[in-house]
Amino acid sequence: MKTHAFLCLAAACAAVVCPASAAFSVKDVPAEGHLDILEDGRLVGRYMYGRDKSSKALDFDTAKTYLHVFDAEGKETITKGAGGELPHHRGIFIGWNKLTVDGKADDLWHMKGSEQLHQKFVDEKVDATGASITSLVTWKGKSGATLLEERRTMTFRKAPAPAYLLVDFSSTLTAAGGEVRLEGDPEHAGLQFRPANEVERAKTRFLFNSTEYRSLDDICFYLRNDPCLTCTLLY
Repeated sequence: MKTHAFLCLAAACAAVVCPASAAFSVKDVPAEGHLDILEDGRLVGRYMYGRDKSSKALDFDTAKTYLHVFDAEGKETITKGAGGELPHHRGIFIGWNKLTVDGKADDLWHMKGSEQLHQKFVDEKVDATGASITSLVTWKGKSGATLLEERRTMTFRKAPAPAYLLVDFSSTLTAAGGEVRLEGDPEHAGLQFRPANEVERAKTRFLFNSTEYRSLDDICFYLRNDPCLTCTLLY
């Protein structure tokens, strides 16, 4: 009888405690080229890292790594994927259209013959309050030479109401060799967020540091000649 009572109590505690201690989780799906971030089983983010050169279209579609964010129900992405208007725009991504090494220029924005290659995940942290993943990414120019090595960390946490998700994006870039310059105008350089084509722009509010802006173009995450970048977004 004592054993039976103990087991019942343990089951009752597990039913209450376990969900709270495992609220966030990650699921890597290498066969499909992405890693999912979930909160209580609900999709909140998807890191797109797959590379496919089997066709010209797929080569372009997978030339850069980027992050998708899902809606509050975890059913649809609110960020842009491949194709559609301005096909080089993808979710939350980072790049420069004027990246030079020792005076030789490459376009790591429109991905004109260049690429960002995910090599491996070097860190992963998951607990009841959030999840964090770090991807090692190699930036290659049109010649095939490695220009930069990047450590990209994306962290997901619960957000205060009325938001449902807080996303931190941190990128550390290291030159592979030579003098590197990261340049471009505000709309073609640094860390950028691109909403899905289906988003109704006229009904969308853009907030940055508690200040409301008229459009996303007014919020430019513009980085020049600085190897470190950190940004926090609320959804």
